[in-house]
Amino acid sequence: MECIKKIIRYLKDYIKNKRLERFYNCHEKPAANKEQWIIYMADGKMLHGGLSDRLCGLVSTYCYCKEHNKTFKAFFQSPYQLENFLLPNKYDWTINPNELSYNKRNSIPVYISYRKNNTKQRNTADKKLNKKKKQIHVYTNMRYFKNNFSLLFHELFKPSPELDELIKLNINQLGKNFISITFRFQQLLGDFVEGNFPILPQKEKEILINTCINKIEELHKLHKNTHVLVTSDSKTFLSKAKELNYVHIIPGEIVHMDFTNNKNLNTHLKSFVDLFVISKAQKIYLIYSDSLYRSSFAKTASFLSESPYEEIKI
Repeated sequence: MECIKKIIRYLKDYIKNKRLERFYNCHEKPAANKEQWIIYMADGKMLHGGLSDRLCGLVSTYCYCKEHNKTFKAFFQSPYQLENFLLPNKYDWTINPNELSYNKRNSIPVYISYRKNNTKQRNTADKKLNKKKKQIHVYTNMRYFKNNFSLLFHELFKPSPELDELIKLNINQLGKNFISITFRFQQLLGDFVEGNFPILPQKEKEILINTCINKIEELHKLHKNTHVLVTSDSKTFLSKAKELNYVHIIPGEIVHMDFTNNKNLNTHLKSFVDLFVISKAQKIYLIYSDSLYRSSFAKTASFLSESPYEEIKI
């Protein structure tokens, strides 16, 4: 069985890499950079995952570059430019689109899939990124880092002024003592379209919502005299959770980056605010079940500040 899984993984990775290679030929302009650049890519040529997956892949690529003394760049352009929300901090990772080369003599795309085992993840990345091309274009949501995500992230990024203002506003409203609880419904409640995931019948929707509300109440009793930040991808659920007077909901649009063509920056701002505000919680919880998705979003937020994190299955 394990051998079959490895073969399937290899075939999927091979196919994805071949699809990316279609964008490269010998007639494109050659790379002008003198030293090798390893570039994290989110350019819309494939599904890149949500914000958490993308940031983990980006930070992982930077981690590899730092360990191997390589120049790191990030080309995060789809569905928006990352610089609209996150600015370079201690390291300038920006790249001008004109500096990218798709000449296959100089450049190569490399797809690296996520692996749960960190040792295997790092071994795979080390093999795939050991190329002599002047530009290596990396498509990945891997977790190459170990316990240094926070350090690496803050070397790379600082919030834009607008994002920073909204982060501070929500933290001021929550106060110093708050916990965070995250729920990821995908399209179970029928709020929006996300791939081919199921939509529950109305009765099952109500049961799931009530079960999740009960869990919020249970955790609030465990953490007395605290506010509760509730984040979710479901407007339906958030409107119900907001009825609890100790619950704080961050306002804004709710979208999945891979499944929306909306390029309005305000549409995507909430995801960044959620991530940073969650990271400031005294305790961060993810609630999941057999139907409720085990998202990595809250866990990634915990990486930012190394806050205590717990997953609870209901």
